Order: sequence, then C-alpha cells, then structure tokens
Amino acid sequence: MSSLYGYFTNSNKNKAAKRDREESSDSSAKSTPEKPKKTKESASPITENNSPSKNMATIEEITKLILESEKRQKEFITTEIGKLCDQSSIVTNLQVKFDKLWSASKKNNVIVYGYPETPGETNENKEAIVQDLEKRIGVTLMFDDIYRLGKPGRPSRPLMIKLMRTWDKRNLMTNRHKLKGTKIFVNDDLDKEERLTSSTLLKKLKELMSAKPSIKGRIRQGKLYLVDGESTTVYAVNDNHEVFETDGESCEIVIELNGEKLALILIYLSPTSTTDLMALFHETSSKYSNCIIMGDLNARIGKYNENNERQSKDTFINQRGRELIRILQTQDFSVLNGATQSDPLGEFTFSNKNGSSIVDLCLIKDSSHTVLDFDVLTDPSSSHSPILFKLNPSAQTKETQIPMIKWNEENKERFLNQLTQEMISVNNSIQDFTQALRISAELTGMQKYKTLSNKTQCHNPSWYDGECQKLKKATQYSMKKFRNAADNTIKSNWRNTYTNLRQKNKTIVIKKKQISQII
Repeated sequence: MSSLYGYFTNSNKNKAAKRDREESSDSSAKSTPEKPKKTKESASPITENNSPSKNMATIEEITKLILESEKRQKEFITTEIGKLCDQSSIVTNLQVKFDKLWSASKKNNVIVYGYPETPGETNENKEAIVQDLEKRIGVTLMFDDIYRLGKPGRPSRPLMIKLMRTWDKRNLMTNRHKLKGTKIFVNDDLDKEERLTSSTLLKKLKELMSAKPSIKGRIRQGKLYLVDGESTTVYAVNDNHEVFETDGESCEIVIELNGEKLALILIYLSPTSTTDLMALFHETSSKYSNCIIMGDLNARIGKYNENNERQSKDTFINQRGRELIRILQTQDFSVLNGATQSDPLGEFTFSNKNGSSIVDLCLIKDSSHTVLDFDVLTDPSSSHSPILFKLNPSAQTKETQIPMIKWNEENKERFLNQLTQEMISVNNSIQDFTQALRISAELTGMQKYKTLSNKTQCHNPSWYDGECQKLKKATQYSMKKFRNAADNTIKSNWRNTYTNLRQKNKTIVIKKKQISQII
C-alpha cells in the first residue's frame, strides 16, 4: 500500500511541474514581441521616391567589395588549377606505372594463328597443338596457360600461349621463319595501339625493301630495326608525328605543320666521327623541301655570315667547321645561331674550364616562315647549353578568359544606379551579390576579360627543394654574367664560377634524388 501511495504522489508532482512549465512558456511568449517578417519592400534599399536610401553603400565600400570578390575568385581559380595539375600529374604517373606492369605481364605471351578449333576442344587438344608447334620450329616450350581468344563460335580463333621462360619466347620468335609457307603464324601479344604501330612499321619496311631488296628488317617492341650491311637504322612511331628513324648519330623526325611536312634531323657527331657531312646534307635536301638540322656537330664556324645578319661570340673555325661552311655555301641552309631576337650576339653553347665555343648549331632550310625564334638556354647540370627554337603553327589555340571589373570614374553614376536596381532581387548570399556586381559592370562597360596563359605549368619533384632552386638560380646568374662580360679576365673568372656551380648543382641533384628513392 505504501508503494502505491508513493507512486501516485510522485505522479501528481510530475503533472504539476509539467503544468507550471507550460504556463511559464505561455507567459513568456506573450511578453516577447514578435519579430517582423522580412518582405521585399523592407529588404529593398529603395525609398518611396525611388532614390537611394541612407543605408546605401558608398563608392569606396563598393570598390572594396569588388576587389575582395576578385581576390577570392583569383585565389579560388588558382587553387583549383593547382589541384587539377596535381591530379593530372598523379593520373599520368599511374598510367605510366600501369603500362609498365601491363607490358611486363604479357612479356612472355605469344599469339598463334592458323590452328583450327575442334568442337569441344579440351586442354589435351591444346597441348597437342603446342607439341606440333615445337616440332615445326624445333624448340621446346614450357607454358603456364593456353586458351583461345575471342567469343566461342567465331571461326579461326587464335591461341594465346603464356610461356614461363623468356628464352623460350626468344627461341620461338627467332625460329618462327620456319613456319613460312604454312597457314600458321606466331606474333607477340599486342594491344590495339601496338598492332596499329606494328602495321605502320610493316608498311615502312615493305616500302624500304622494295627500294632496296638487300635490306633486312625486324619489328620488335614498337620499333623497326633495319640492317643494311654493317649499319643499323631504327624506325619508330609516335602519336605526334609520322615515322622517325635513328642510327646512333642522328634521329630523323617528320611532322606535319601548316599543312606541310617538316623534317627535324637531330645530330650528334663526336670529334672523331667519320660521317660524310656533304652526303648527309645532300640526302636530306633531296628527301625534304622543309627541314631543320640541329645538334652537337662539333663544328665551329666562327663568324661565318651568309647574309650579314649573323653574330657570334665564337671566332674560331676548326676543320669540320670549314667543311660545314663549304656545305652551307652550296646548300640552301641558314644558321639560326646569332641571327634571332633572343640570340642576337651568338651565345656560347659549350663552356668548361678549358674554354667556350659554339658547337651546338641549328640549321634551317626553306622554313623561315615556320620558325619564330631561336635561343640558347642554360642547364646547370651540363656543360652544353640547350638550344631552343620556336615554331609557328597556324592552328588556332583556344583561349581561356576570366571576367574582371575595371573601375571607371566616368561611369560610376550609371554603375550605382544599375547596382541599385539589381540589389532589389538580391538575397543574403555572396553569390547573388557577386552576380549583381557582374551584371552592373557589364551593362555599364566596366567588365573586362583577362586571357589566361596557355603555357604548360611544370612542377618540380618533391625532392627538388629550396637548396636546389637557389643553386640553380646562382648557376644561371653566373652564366648570364659570363655571357655579358666584356673583359676577358672577368669573363674567365665568371666561366670558372659557372663550371664550379654547375658541378656542385649536379652533385646535389643526384644526391637528393637518390635519397628520395631510398625513402
């Protein structure tokens, strides 16, 4: 009984407390006045006589808001572009790693064509095919797996054989010529892009063999190796150009520019090279009407000047230089070194403690309308300075423009009136206010557009820190001083400084790169 009495007593107390709280909340609600609801009329900065209210922002405040808005937008755009560049770099690195792994995974694979598929083909039937292939070419093969490619039901499905040993595949590919005259054919495991490359190189091989039957060639890993006597020439394919060839001393690239073919011949001739320069230039001239020959020819041509427009800081002429001058006088080639806006004095392209010279040359034939400029750059890691030439493609590049507001004192009244009208429909968000500013600026002629640069931004690796950048700047500065020095003693001192800094820069870069790979 006592427990029941306690239960009802507590229940009544709880009900009374709840009733007191409700009465208290009702009384407070009655005593607190209601907040007036915002209407369009109350939010508008316009008075009844259609004139700006006293709370309207001043010109200085509006200008400040515009500048802050532009600053926020620039920061946002810069941040987003940085994120995109970082993501693009990550994706590119992942793609490279994936391609390497994918190539490694199918390194020992071969595809065999010509063996008919029997109904209900079993693994024993496939092993019998491998045994027949071994007998035909005279090799022993150890394989991990074998299966047909393509959907069942298709005629003449090829066989994929995954070999276990690299030398098995090497022996197989070396002796596959024994299958000539049969319907059986063995090829590498190629994807669609690799098959297209192989097809292009095969056409090139047939073209060359028809012109000279004594030539022998083979296609391997996306390259065509052409053997003619003792010399070997390598041909390859790239997305940006047609076919290029290299023989160890030169690399020939053919691209299409402004609707015409342009040949780029990149050359390195050692001081002891026996290459016939006259034959090289004659062959190039007969093959291409537009071509550029550039590289380290180890030919010093001094102040050779075919059109009174070229300058050179190197006055010495060596034996190969005299040979090259005779060629330039008979062939239709011009020297870009020392004859352009960015290289008006003919800067040295090679410098070490023993001296300086111009041995890296850029020679152009019938393509003056294509080249915009030529320059000699600096490379802290090498005794040779990179040489750069700029082409003039006719293709129009898409420009990216961002809007910006440029204050015009003459149009301030029109701008304020227009902004007042736009503010009627503005809510409390920053986006609406920014949009009102943009519309007002556009209608009053204050909105301009800034074109963003289309230059590709290069990002240094993580290990390339402030010390590397500081040393690189010091090296470039010493090279600049060396080039501009008029006195021979001062020039010699700056050359020694440059070579020492370059060697130090090279050592630090190698060290930091090795440490990053260990970490």
